[in-house]
Amino acid sequence: MTMKKYTKRKPDTVRAIQFTGENADEILIEFFGSCETFSLNVTWETGGNGERVKGLTLNSDYVVDCELLEGDYLVKTMSGELIAYGEDRFLELYKEEE
Repeated sequence: MTMKKYTKRKPDTVRAIQFTGENADEILIEFFGSCETFSLNVTWETGGNGERVKGLTLNSDYVVDCELLEGDYLVKTMSGELIAYGEDRFLELYKEEE
């Protein structure tokens, strides 16, 4: 999965990546590469429809218990804030830049 730029439906450009269950390393590099201290935990969770999906919990010097399930997006706002969104909510708020 490649890092892409997305535009919020009201004009705010953010950086975002979708957690695929296989790209935890890419998320660490893109969002936590400059942190000296961080932890990552990948687990199996039960999704909303009862299926088993991978979950990702991230902690760093400035993020506490950021939790993602497969398909969720991690967004970095212009102010540097990290926000996790479920796929449906993310796609309501943002569209990919051309």
